[in-house]
Amino acid sequence: MENKKDVYFIAGVAELSGTTTKQIREWTKHGYLGEVSEVNWGKKKAAIYNEHHIERAKTIVKYKESGYTLQAAVMLMQEELAE
Repeated sequence: MENKKDVYFIAGVAELSGTTTKQIREWTKHGYLGEVSEVNWGKKKAAIYNEHHIERAKTIVKYKESGYTLQAAVMLMQEELAE
């Protein structure tokens, strides 16, 4: 049986994690969500995300909403997800 993995573009990740596309773009740029793949999308490149990235983003959002700074939220996310 084939193991299918869902893929998402930035808007889907933002919606599912409860944040903005701008924030997802910044977190991606700084490596907080892990390495992402890119595909050609016309003349531009588009980042491709998966469930792993969404889980990381949701966890960062959770800690940020609890009052932690971004740096603390990222550290706590890394500890929680044992990476």
